[in-house]
Amino acid sequence: MDKQLYEKISQPFRENKILYTLLMACNTIPTGIGYIFYPILLIYLCFTDYHRIPAYIFFPGLFFVCLSIVRNKLSYSRPYEVLDIKPLIKKDTKGKSFPSRHAFSIFLIGTLWLPINLYIGIFILICGIILCIARVIGGIHFTTDVIVGMILGMLSGIFTIMI
Repeated sequence: MDKQLYEKISQPFRENKILYTLLMACNTIPTGIGYIFYPILLIYLCFTDYHRIPAYIFFPGLFFVCLSIVRNKLSYSRPYEVLDIKPLIKKDTKGKSFPSRHAFSIFLIGTLWLPINLYIGIFILICGIILCIARVIGGIHFTTDVIVGMILGMLSGIFTIMI
């Protein structure tokens, strides 16, 4: 993505307050859904498959910490740093863009739900796609940041399920 493409993509959201509000909701609501559905998953496992709870806590936590360490070491710049743009989503972090932890987290949670309740899992994954699109349009992530976060989240979820 270059500055011209970003300006073209973000322009409708800058000019229309309703679209801007919708973009902000698409960044905030899916994140909240992840925060809500992960504890619900753990509570559900307490009553149905309690012996899996340690793995469903340990491995997602381990993968999240590893992802964060790699991300901090790489410290890839964010679009607003590289392209000299004003992001729609307010953020002042320098670097730490790749891979997206938001994308990683929601896709990990959605993947963990798939074998338990396919509909909830698909719902969370769709929310993840919406979140990723919002973060790219919002100017705080490049497409590669969210795609790699999505893939790593799903692989981490699959690994956790298979343990």
